[in-house]
Amino acid sequence: MRPDARRISTPFWCAASSALIVRGLTVLDYGCGAGENSVLIAMHGAEKVVGVDISPELIELGRQRLALHGFAENTEFRVGSAHELPLEDESIDVVFGMAILHHLDLQLASNEVFRVLKNLHRNNNSLRRTRTGNFLFAY
Repeated sequence: MRPDARRISTPFWCAASSALIVRGLTVLDYGCGAGENSVLIAMHGAEKVVGVDISPELIELGRQRLALHGFAENTEFRVGSAHELPLEDESIDVVFGMAILHHLDLQLASNEVFRVLKNLHRNNNSLRRTRTGNFLFAY
């Protein structure tokens, strides 16, 4: 983790400090928007960050944001629906989403989350909300 990552005070940091361990893992930023949380996920040591959002404009901003912060090599952004993720089965270790659930059909979304999670994590996983209630967290 970069030293400056500890000083960030955001809802992401609150979740990360209490529950999210991403070092060396492939993390999906589910509904990534312009990549703000993707930067923080990368700063916390994710091996790879995959951002998916329905907006092509926000995806482009996310690409630019991660490149500006020096994380272009270990990140990838894709335009796609949270209900039909443009990802291979069992390709993700951790799914992180902030402020997205209220936009989704929860049954379709949870089916997609389970589909993309690696088998090891799917079998031992839990979907839970953090104290703030704004997160979908699967591991």
